[in-house]
Order: sequence, then structure tokens, then C-alpha cells
Amino acid sequence: MKKQTLAILASVIVLAGAGYSYSKSKTASTASVRVTEKDTVAAFSGTVRSTIQGVGTATASSTQSLQFNSNGKIVAWNVSAGDRVKKGQILAEVDSRDVDNDIRNQTLSLKNAQLSYDKLFTSVKDYQIAQMEANIASSERTVASAPKEIENLEMERDAKLNDQRSAIAATERSVAIAKEKLATLESDISYTVASSENTVNKSGTDLAYILSTASVNAGNQLSDSRAFVQDLETSALNYANDNAVPSEFAAKDGAKGIRATNAFVAFRGLLPAYASDLSSADFTSTGGVLAFLAKRESLANSGLAAADALSQALDASLAAGTMSQSVIDSLLSTVSSARSKFASAIGDVASVRKQIASIDDPSLVRQSADNSVANKRSSMLDQKSSLASLEATLASQKFALTKLESDYAIKIQQKVDSVANTEASLRTSRLNLADLKDGPTDEEIASAKNQIEQAAVSLAKVKKKKEDYQIIASFDGIVTASNGKVGEISTNSNSSSTASATSVTVEIPGLYEISVLVDQLDVVKIKAGQASTIKFDSYSERSFTGTVSEVDPTPVTSQGVVSYKAKILFQSDELRLYNSMTATVTIVTEERSGVVLVPTSAISQTDGKKTVRVWTNGRSKTVEVKAGLTEGANTEILSGVNVGDKVVTTAFAITTKTGSSGFSLFGAGRRSSGASSGSSSSSPPSSSSARPSGSDSGPPPGM
Repeated sequence: MKKQTLAILASVIVLAGAGYSYSKSKTASTASVRVTEKDTVAAFSGTVRSTIQGVGTATASSTQSLQFNSNGKIVAWNVSAGDRVKKGQILAEVDSRDVDNDIRNQTLSLKNAQLSYDKLFTSVKDYQIAQMEANIASSERTVASAPKEIENLEMERDAKLNDQRSAIAATERSVAIAKEKLATLESDISYTVASSENTVNKSGTDLAYILSTASVNAGNQLSDSRAFVQDLETSALNYANDNAVPSEFAAKDGAKGIRATNAFVAFRGLLPAYASDLSSADFTSTGGVLAFLAKRESLANSGLAAADALSQALDASLAAGTMSQSVIDSLLSTVSSARSKFASAIGDVASVRKQIASIDDPSLVRQSADNSVANKRSSMLDQKSSLASLEATLASQKFALTKLESDYAIKIQQKVDSVANTEASLRTSRLNLADLKDGPTDEEIASAKNQIEQAAVSLAKVKKKKEDYQIIASFDGIVTASNGKVGEISTNSNSSSTASATSVTVEIPGLYEISVLVDQLDVVKIKAGQASTIKFDSYSERSFTGTVSEVDPTPVTSQGVVSYKAKILFQSDELRLYNSMTATVTIVTEERSGVVLVPTSAISQTDGKKTVRVWTNGRSKTVEVKAGLTEGANTEILSGVNVGDKVVTTAFAITTKTGSSGFSLFGAGRRSSGASSGSSSSSPPSSSSARPSGSDSGPPPGM
């Protein structure tokens, strides 16, 4: 046997030497392989799995970690490690006062439902009949008094509606007056514009027009003055019949009130003489007009003084009694308007004098005419603003009237509906009284039973909820770990690490665990939840399905090799398994379906690139590919080859570089170093089936 081995080794050395000599004799070489179509296979679609295999021994893992579904303060901890427990046994409890209150409430509801049912069959007490009759009498009184209450509501409604309608009527009258004043102002503007244009056109020659205008303005001033006097005589100040200081002024600011009264009386005293002089004034000559202008100016100055004194007295007044703030504001508005007119009259006097003095200056005539029109337009804008305000007030009052009507309609209807409901309730009460005297009906009995059933269901639900506050054994077993004590706040694995979670661990029959040592290169591919296949030497005809439960991060070093433990859980309810039975575990780390697959032997590597030879048009062609997962004989191709392409599979491979050439007898069994690890099977520590790199080319010429 040793001789045969030495012979084979010698052959290898000879071949290697020949290859070396061949490479030395060439500065560049060209590799060629004689292949035919029969040396090809078609790339196909299939499933590839990346697996890691290892050997371990089974141990019983009959445990289950039981936790609270609701966290809280632990009030009872009834077990410790080593205790035997029975299915349904309460092992621990947290504070459940809220749910306990719900249980008590639902228990009371069930008892009340039962009492209601029992009452149907107990004798009717006289006091019950008397109570129902009293309730009926009360409802009858409510119904009897309803018409009077509705009548009172209607009277109240009518009174408020009448008040609101009166207010609307008053505002409508004010709106009408305002519109008339606006129309007058608009007419005055038209007249003033026409007069101004005529004055401008005849400036310097038509003195009669100026004199006529002076007459009109003098008459307007008399009208404005009389209106001012009349407004104050009929106002809350009551200046109509005597010259005494109004009580409001005397009470609030006597000194200012006296000054206001004296100024007003002085102004009022000038009116008769002014009116008399106006009737006899000569407005046909400049001398007559100039003479009367002095009287106009005197009257205007007196009115201006009265208006200023009144404004000061009103500003000092306090709202009270008949002199409310709205009355004070109205009087201030009247006085302010009069003052503007008196000031305007003074200005008009100055303007007329100026016109007379410079009747021959057209520019002064034009300026005066424009000022007159502007003043009229300003008065018209003020009147429009006042009218708009009155109209807004009117709209608001009408809306309030509509709302009043709607509100009272609702109130009355609600009262009518309430009476109707009381009457309906009264009829029901009378029927119930009759039924009470006659005893329960079949429907009442059935309804009472339904109430009992509903209360029982509600009680069962809250009792079930109570289990969230308890740890209850779900099977017979032995406590192997007890993590908690009375007074602590419970936690679970959702809110904390598994190691610190509050739990009771109980052994579960039929659950097993296998620990497999995994090489450090492969352990990074293993994750909890991955599926695995388990075969025992003792049951070679059977296989079990397990799941990776965890990977222990603690390294295990043996003879310089670092490995890690992967734990696999599986269950066997049919076969008897004993501790330390040896099993082979295959863990599926990755699986892909519907991928392109070629024989692993068809892949070569040259200068760090993976290639295959594709048979096309009667010859082979080297194509660069990107490899994926490898599963023993087959490798996934991510790009470069499609399903159906024919690839060459040859037992030789050549690595070619510029300036050198070489070959290997063992290239056919090599795997591309860039491919993912495939199936592996070895004793611990396990390892993937990696192969040295090579290229699938034929030998050099001459071999």
C-alpha cells in the first residue's frame, strides 16, 4: 500500500515538473481543450440551499417559561425551584384590584339579575303599588299643568317679539329720515355744483348771484340754528321752558353745566333779532350783504361758543338715569354736527367777504366754488356712513327677531314633546301597574332569564381577564426556575431582557435540545428561527424537524480552533429519546428557489474572476459569471448564464496569466472561493465544504 502511494506521489511530482519546464520555455502560452457538445450540460432552474452540518447530543429540554400578561406589583409568589405543580395551579399573582373590582361589580350584576328574576315570583307588596300610583299621579299633574306652562311661554314670546318689532320700527323711521337727509344733501350738491359753475362763469360780472347765495346761506344758517335749539330743547337736557341748568349737569359738573347753559341761552337769545334782521336785510347790494354778514358771523360765533361749552359739559358727565351713555353720545353727536355748521358759517362769511372784495379775481372765485362743493360732498359722505350704520343696525334687529321666533318655537315644541313623552310614560306606568297586580308575563320571565345569562357571560369574561394578572401552570410539571418575589414590579420579555423577566420555568415533557459546535466562519450565518433536520443513529429511518433557538456568543476553544454553540429545539411525542443520544443536525441558513443552477465543476476562476465555458455555434466560449449559493455539486449563477445555456464540464482546469502557464489534475473538484458555503458534514467543530480555487480548462498542448 505504501508503494502504491509513493508511486502516485512520484507521478504527481513528474507531471508538476513537466508543467514547470513547459512554463519556463514560453514567455506566453495559449491554453486549449478539446471538448465536444457531449461534454456539456444545460443550465437549469431549481432550488439551492446553503446548509451547515454538525453533530451533537440530545438532552431533555422540557421547560416552559411562564410570565404575566399584565405587569404590576407582585402580591403572591407561591412556588420555588423544585416544586411540583398541577395544571391550573396559580403560581404567582400581581396586584389586580381593578379587575377584582370588575369581578365584584359583575358578580353584583348577576345577583341583581337573579333578584329581579326572583321578584317576578314574589308577592307584590302594597308599598310597591302605592309608589307606582304616586308616580302616576305626579305624571298626571305634569300633563295637567302643561297647557298653562305653554301659554306662559307664548305670552313671554309675544311680549319680547313686540318689543323687538318696536325697536325695528324705530330704526326704520331713523333710516327713512336719514335717506331724506341724504336726498336733500344730494340735491344741495347738485344745486351747489350748478351754482358754483354759474358763479365761476359769471365771476367778475354777476355779483347778483353772490348776493343771492348769501341770502340762501343766511336762511340756511337760521334753519340750522333753530334745529340746533329745538334738538337741545327736546333732548334729555330739557332746555325747552326755562333757562335753569339741567339737573344732570348740576349733579355731575356744576361749573361746566352753568357755562354751557349760559352760552346756549345767549345763543338762543340772538335768534329772534337775527330772524328779524334777515327778513329786512338788503341782499341786492354789496353794502347790504356785508352789513348782514356781521350778524351772521356774530350768531355763528355765539353758536360755536355754545357748542364748545356743551361738549365740555357732556364730556364731564357720567352715565346715569335718563342721561345714559347712549344719550350722552347722541347729544355729543348733535352738538358736534351743529358746531361743524357754525364753523362752516363762519368760514362762509369770510368766503363771501373775500368774494365781494375780490370779485374780479377768477382764481379766487374758482377756489371758493370748489371748496363749497367739497364741503357739500363731505357732508353727503358722512350722511351715507350714518345711513349705512342705521341699515346695519336694522338688519341686526331683524335677525334678532327671527332668532327670537325660532328660539321660542323650539322651546314650545320641546315642552310639547316633553308632555307627549310624559303622557306615553304615563300610559306605560298604568299598564305596568296593571301588570304588577296581575303578576309576571311569559315575556317578562324570558327577559329576566336573558339578563341573568348576560350577567353570567360578563362575569366569565372578567374572570378570564383575571388570568392576565396570574401565572397559571398549563400542565403538570416541576418548577426549574423561579424569577420573582412578593413586592417586586413584574416585567416580561416584551419590556426587558429574557434573563431579567419575571417568570416561572416549568419542565415540559417531550421537548429536546441539541447543542452543535459551529465554526466561527459559519456561526455568523446562523440565526434563531432557522429550520434544521435532525437524524439519530439510533433511529436511522426517522428524521426530526427542529428550529434554532439561540446561538451562544461564548466561544469554545479546542486545539486552537474557536467554535460557538448553536442550540436546536425539537419535539418527539412518538419515540423515546434518551439524554446524550448522538444526532446529525443540518441547519438551512439560506434557501433560494427558481434560480439558475450549473454544475459546480463548470466554474473556473482566472485572475480573481469566475468564468464558465458556454457551448455556442459548435464551439465553447468563455463567459464571466457572478456566482451565488453553492450546494455541493451545483452552484447558483446570478448573472452571465441563463436557463438552457449549455456549459462545459471538464475534469481539468488551467490558470493562465501573461508570461506563465500551469494546470492542475484536481481542478474539477474545486469550488470558486467567492461562492457561499454549501452543505457541510463533520464532527465538531463543523465547517463548510470550501474548496480551493481553480479553473476548468484542459491541459496544455502536448499533454
